[in-house]
Amino acid sequence: IRVLSVSSLPISTPTKRQNTRSAMATSKSSVFSKIVIAFISSLTALTLLFLVFLILGEERERRLWTLAPSTLSLYTTPLNCLHGPGPHIINCGHCGACSNPSDISSYKKTAATLTATMTRCAILGLLHPHNHHAATLHCLLSATSLTPDCANCWVANAACSSRKCLATCLKHRVLPALPSLTPWGDERLDPCHACDERFCGPEFVDCAGRIGG
Repeated sequence: IRVLSVSSLPISTPTKRQNTRSAMATSKSSVFSKIVIAFISSLTALTLLFLVFLILGEERERRLWTLAPSTLSLYTTPLNCLHGPGPHIINCGHCGACSNPSDISSYKKTAATLTATMTRCAILGLLHPHNHHAATLHCLLSATSLTPDCANCWVANAACSSRKCLATCLKHRVLPALPSLTPWGDERLDPCHACDERFCGPEFVDCAGRIGG
């Protein structure tokens, strides 16, 4: 009986092809890991930049807001918009596109939701950068019973807010817990509304004419 020594037994060794496959798999895994790490790093950096933009952008808008004239006169005007037999008062101030029974009725029905609806439509309108105004207007008309002329004033006001109060409104609508560098000092309104009222209020009143009961 022939006894084979351990040294004489055939030893299975990886072939060159197996080594190549293993090296490729390791390489692919390494490349994938690097891509994931790079993506996470980029996402983190963009998030931090966005937060910095909101905080510093709000502070810039707040400083400009402090320099802008007060809009208190819009609410203390002795003028009244009169309508119909009598006549009876439609709203304080001069008449505008929303100074009619239909829009006044819509205002009363949507008093608790109109601002939120306008905000939602403005955000949806951003999905149509080449036709933002028309898309926002269509959304608002579909969601409310406002007349087209009155709704157009609201859409124009939203466009003004996006130009003058973008960082402030994004911060307080999307990330309200994010701290501000300096308080706004207007206890009547939240910063987004305060910014919009002072920068865009006069233009809105000129268009809509509706500023009170």
